[in-house]
Amino acid sequence: MLKLPTTAALLTTALLTLATTAPLTAQNPGGVISIEFPGGSLTTLLEQIRKAGDNVNIVASNLSDSVELPKLTLKNATVGAALKGISKIVASPYYVAVETEIDGIGQPVYALAIRKNTGVTNTAMASGPDVAVFSLRGLTERLATDPEGSNLVMPAKTILSAIDAGLSVTVDDKDRTQTPATIRYHEDSGLLFVRGSHMQTRLAQQVLSQLEANLNERRQAAHFKLQQEERDKRKAEKPAKPSHPSRGR
Repeated sequence: MLKLPTTAALLTTALLTLATTAPLTAQNPGGVISIEFPGGSLTTLLEQIRKAGDNVNIVASNLSDSVELPKLTLKNATVGAALKGISKIVASPYYVAVETEIDGIGQPVYALAIRKNTGVTNTAMASGPDVAVFSLRGLTERLATDPEGSNLVMPAKTILSAIDAGLSVTVDDKDRTQTPATIRYHEDSGLLFVRGSHMQTRLAQQVLSQLEANLNERRQAAHFKLQQEERDKRKAEKPAKPSHPSRGR
């Protein structure tokens, strides 16, 4: 006689299937991906991720053609985690920040904000100071897509204080050969000018990159919260199905 699987066996199989298959949700669009990237431009890698993630939405500027990446392997990674990890290994002078745009209706869009450090080295003297220029508007001004009422900006005073704190550790009181860096902030344009050694201008860039990464994490959390609130609201407004009284025999 043919032995049919028990209910417990079927349930176990279903649970294992769910555990090993990442669902395509608003927080996990594209599911999980596994790719082997031989190295090349960021544009090529993004196209490979799109295909592996069932054509997940990823947008980036033309600067992605100029960003070169080494050979890498990704195993069972979500698209969001993969993009964030990739952004952290992009070499100078480029910087990549990953933002997630959510409208609460369709699938999210991963937007890669690619920037090139405009720091200029004084070529008249190889060991001379660097002058780097940074825009703080991405930190001090809210985006048009930010949820209403969200505080997703940083005061310029806080940013400058963080940079100053970082630069202060580059000067050793016992080593008089290291000159303190000079920073100037132009409020009307939102531009920050840093003059110092290559290490100091590089440190200023790292501080700004970390602040922007932290702000992007808060922005993503705010979008997910807004989306959940909209879902709960639609669920609450949905009329309940009328109950039918049981018929007497």
